[in-house]
Order: sequence, then structure tokens, then C-alpha cells
Amino acid sequence: MALLALGLAGLGIVPVPGWIPELLSSLLPLIGILGLTLVALALWRPSRFGLITAGLVVLLVLGRLSAGLWTRHLAPARPGDQRLSLLLINAYALNEDPESLLRIMDDQQADVTIITEPPPGLMKPLRALEEAPGSSHVLLRCPPTRGEHSWIVVRSRFPAELVTDPHDGVLDCLVLGPQGPIRLIACHLLSPRTPGRYAQAREQVARVIEQAHTEPAPLVIAGDFNAAPTSHLSSHLARQTGTRRSKPFTAGGTYPAGLPRPFRVAIDDALIGSDCSVVSWRTIGLPGSDHLGVRIDLAWRASP
Repeated sequence: MALLALGLAGLGIVPVPGWIPELLSSLLPLIGILGLTLVALALWRPSRFGLITAGLVVLLVLGRLSAGLWTRHLAPARPGDQRLSLLLINAYALNEDPESLLRIMDDQQADVTIITEPPPGLMKPLRALEEAPGSSHVLLRCPPTRGEHSWIVVRSRFPAELVTDPHDGVLDCLVLGPQGPIRLIACHLLSPRTPGRYAQAREQVARVIEQAHTEPAPLVIAGDFNAAPTSHLSSHLARQTGTRRSKPFTAGGTYPAGLPRPFRVAIDDALIGSDCSVVSWRTIGLPGSDHLGVRIDLAWRASP
């Protein structure tokens, strides 16, 4: 068992692309829990080999988890900072309680809401709100082309415009906030549960990387990454775009919502640049969904 855990941890930190390493690197937090369990067993029934092997598992996992993939700490906003609040919602395409999701959006009053897999019962009232007289909300859509994964809706209370045509789970737009434009790339990457889906997710990541370098504005990449911060696709996307995950290291994950906190994976999040501070990051329960929602408040230092 100890050798198995060591092998899984080793494969999970191998810095090469591949379907199996991608799956294992996303599961590194769970492998770390297994390593700690093995340490406890080795202490209970002393075994030098078991203790050393389990210790190596924990060290490998901790090394990967501390590799600069996360936001280290929250930072309060200062007067004059450019601000943006985000609400991330994976609604679940078959959600039977869209009214509760609408109430959550009303309660949060976020500047921008990114909705993946919106059910038909949610789309109809969102369109009606957008078209209502005096409405200030803009609704941008990425219609499905390859299943429900590519349904994305961006709802902004600021003017917003598409930068490129939305396609296959990637919606690239410019949010024209009162303190300046913010480049927002909303995405819903395919989960790598099969080799074919992993290949498609790599294509999506390549498209996001290509689009991220075309507008000179503060950059936010947000949505459902279907990958933990420790995964190779996620860390590759962050490196190539000069960003990091906004999720603080100590915050809980978002999926599956029904599992205890140590077993949830942080797949719903935002990638932000080094010039951006995270003011707050917290999860929100979403009735009818197997994901937790995320409320993120961001700030960019005002130019002198």
C-alpha cells in the first residue's frame, strides 16, 4: 500500500503532459491524505520501511502543493483601486431549482456572474431581465456546440463586448468597468476522465492561451476548469498566461459539493495576474447543483 501511494504521488508530480499524470495530479490532495493515513498506520504498527515511504508521499505532495500555484493571502482593497466582484456558478444543466439560483445572484449583486451549464429554466428569466426596460445588465452567451459543457453565460452589470466569437466552452470578452476595461475569458474545460476528453481539454487550453495575449488590459480567466490547481493542464495554463489561482491555499474546494471539505477539489476558480490582489474568496451553496459556487472580490492597484 505504501509503495502504491508513493508511485501515485510520483506520477502526479511528473512535469509531463499525459492523461494518467493529469488525473493523478488533480488527485494529489487525496493522495496526500492517503500518505498521512499511512504515516499514522506506520506509527501505530512501527515499520521503518512503511514510515519512510509514507513520509516520502507526504513530502512529494506538500512540495507540489506549495509550488506557487495558489494565492498566499487575502489583501484588503485600497481607495482608488480598480475593483471587480465575480460570482462563479456551475448551475448543472438538469437543475430543477433555477429560482433559487436567481435569488443567489440577486443576493450577491456581483459585478460579473459566470454561469456554466445553465438549465433552460434559468436562461428564460435571465433573457427577460436583460430585455427589461431600464436594465443595465449585459448577457453574453456561448451556445453549446459539443454537449452541455460548452454552455456559458456571462452576465455583467457593466457594459461588456465580445473580443472573439465564443466557441466550444470559451467566451472571451472585455468588461468596461468604471475604472477601466478588464479582459475576462470565461471557460468550461472538459474533465479529463477519458483520453479523448483530455485531448479536447488541451485544445481548449491552447485556445485560451492564444487569446489571452491579444488585449493590453488586466486579465482574468475564470469558470469551471475541471482541474485542481495541482493539475498539469491548470498549471500549464497559469504559466503560459502569467497568472495564478485566486483561491487561497487554505480555502476549501468546490466539487463534489456533497463531500466533506478535505475531499472536494477546487475546480471552479479564477486565474489572475501578479498585479491583482484577492480581497475575498468564499464558496456558496448552489441548490440543485453538484458544485459549490464561488464569490471572488478582486482589486488592482490604482496607477500613481
